[in-house]
Amino acid sequence: MLAVALAFAVVVAPARADGVGVVWSEATVDPDTRQRVLAALGVGSGAGARVVDDADIAARRVVAYEVDRAVIERQRRRLAEIERAESEYRAGDPAAARAQADLVLSSARADPQAPGLVALLVRAHLLRAQVLWTEGANDEVDEALRAALILDPEARVGTRRMRPDLVARHEALRAELLATRGLWRPPHLFVGDTASIELDGVAGARPVPPGEHVVVVRRPGAAPAGAFVVHEWRPPEPDERLPAGLPDDATQAERICDALGLGALMMVRTREDRAAVQQYRCGDGFVAPWYGQMADLDRGVVAADAAGRATVGVEQALADDDRWPVVTVGESVSPRRDDTGAAPRPWWRRAWVWGLIGGVVVGGVVTGAVLGTRDAPQGYVVDGDSFLDR
Repeated sequence: MLAVALAFAVVVAPARADGVGVVWSEATVDPDTRQRVLAALGVGSGAGARVVDDADIAARRVVAYEVDRAVIERQRRRLAEIERAESEYRAGDPAAARAQADLVLSSARADPQAPGLVALLVRAHLLRAQVLWTEGANDEVDEALRAALILDPEARVGTRRMRPDLVARHEALRAELLATRGLWRPPHLFVGDTASIELDGVAGARPVPPGEHVVVVRRPGAAPAGAFVVHEWRPPEPDERLPAGLPDDATQAERICDALGLGALMMVRTREDRAAVQQYRCGDGFVAPWYGQMADLDRGVVAADAAGRATVGVEQALADDDRWPVVTVGESVSPRRDDTGAAPRPWWRRAWVWGLIGGVVVGGVVTGAVLGTRDAPQGYVVDGDSFLDR
């Protein structure tokens, strides 16, 4: 039997900031225009350079998986508490173990979006079942085992951690639950087409046994929202952290940079037969924009990149129609640099903001997340060595 880790979450540094992200002002871009810009960036950045097209869209997907440090810290404490409860049970203090497990189950309700939460819930329910079994409270034992099975009806338990008679009871209840699979229904969730759903730690909606389930909704550019759901749920309005399109200011630009581990952004806007390109140097600020004819767009990308290597301190200028100069054929304009100084370092570059870098799928119990920050690497493991065997 293969022991399955309950969940895995670790803090790592993001990818080295050496890429360039392209952000378009238009939702739809002419393919030829797109190719010209990407080709010019490829030539200017050198062979093998990382160029991320539609960087704002990619960053919004990352933001949907961000978890604040406070949530992570509370989850770390719950892990320590459930481990302490298991130690108390093994040391012959079942009352203390049960009280500690109850505290974990209660506090978990505050953070349905926490990585590894479902696995921790299963672990706490199974520990309660063990304590109740020693007390002879058979009805409450079945209630605890069913609570674990509702969250993961495919899970099997082994005798490595649980008594054989309790394992047999868990298997009997599991068989009863699976026999009703034809009656299972997915929760009714009122979400938009762009949202992704995690149900009991697994991506995607699906039929589940009747009972309470953990639902997390992720919407591009917004903080994840979660809830404990029995029948239906209407998530709150999105808490948007990063809008689509050109970043309005340095804070939004840095959000894109950090989410994707970039060194620069190249912002592009077209207006009829004219074009404008402006670079943002991650960690430094906006640089002077280039304006010109569409026919000169390739040259404009190179010019904007060269300007970015020399000067910073202006505002994002492409979205302001009044600032577009009238350009004649063969002429390009690069306004003088404002004397505003470099863009201030946004608060969230200094704070702990945790962004998803990748996922780890763990045995049908939970989808864990590898999280990242630009601060010094630290981390924790919501680990396994659980009651669950496959």
